[in-house]
Amino acid sequence: MRNFFTDKQVVVTGGGGFIGSYLVRELIRLGASVHALVDEGGSTNRLDSFALRAHIHRVSVWNRDALKPMLQRIKPQIIFHLRAAIHQASNQERKEYFFKTNVGDTKELANAALALELESFVNAGTIAEYGGAPAPFEEDEIAAPISEYGESKLAATIWLKSLHKTHGFPAILVRSSVVYGPGQHPHSYLIPNVIMSCLQKKDFQIKSSGLQTRDPLYISDDVAGLLMAAANTQKTQGEIINLGLGREYTVFEIAQLINQKLGNLVNISTGSDDDRPGENKNYWQNISKAEKLFGWTPKISLEKGINETVTWYKEHYKDGI
Repeated sequence: MRNFFTDKQVVVTGGGGFIGSYLVRELIRLGASVHALVDEGGSTNRLDSFALRAHIHRVSVWNRDALKPMLQRIKPQIIFHLRAAIHQASNQERKEYFFKTNVGDTKELANAALALELESFVNAGTIAEYGGAPAPFEEDEIAAPISEYGESKLAATIWLKSLHKTHGFPAILVRSSVVYGPGQHPHSYLIPNVIMSCLQKKDFQIKSSGLQTRDPLYISDDVAGLLMAAANTQKTQGEIINLGLGREYTVFEIAQLINQKLGNLVNISTGSDDDRPGENKNYWQNISKAEKLFGWTPKISLEKGINETVTWYKEHYKDGI
């Protein structure tokens, strides 16, 4: 895979984010010339340790007057589109923001890239696009998103797939499950939330039954999947591709595993049997297509991934502070 990326001009939107910063670091290691796009006013803290080896551009994807000339100067062969609005919408204004960001910005970026000699355009989709479809999710089944986030990401996938059919645009449509690992925001998702509660010695309550199932994917496996999808562009263009562990764990099992790794410091409890609105009970996916197309399988088990993540949080957030 190193030969594919060596000396390639690569753009990563959302380059300052959790997944984006890991991807930038790995692309640098593979010898690519990396251009990380960070929103005006966005944080570059995750890029500080290797900023001298990456080109950081303060450009918002929606700013076409700045975006298009920048892409024409860089002439990237590969684009990884990771920037997205991810927080749950609570009102109409938030829903509009989801669609403006996850659909509108994707269109702006792809349209600006149409004039380029692009080899791969990897779009980071999400398991949330499947929504209420029966699990394990498969790429060819009809998606039925049940959240505004999932709806907006599915709309972007459909639009890019159409652009591939009509213009030969090299869109590769990756749907990752719930990605976690060292460096993730401490109060963003289940795994870092439970870790922080344990470090603070605060009991943790799962607000719903805890019987919902999830498919946690360690960050290095997700990045490897994104890179391999891009490097095998002749096989992956126009395809929807799932990345995940390919097995399900209940939310309660995940929380208990973290608690055990930290010495059973707290009590893990559950709420009622009612799950949250907009949340599917079973969230896991079939990953056989990724293995068939380009030989990707996850290398990090949940147990090992939790160990690595817990170790990082213990070093960076002593006593949960």
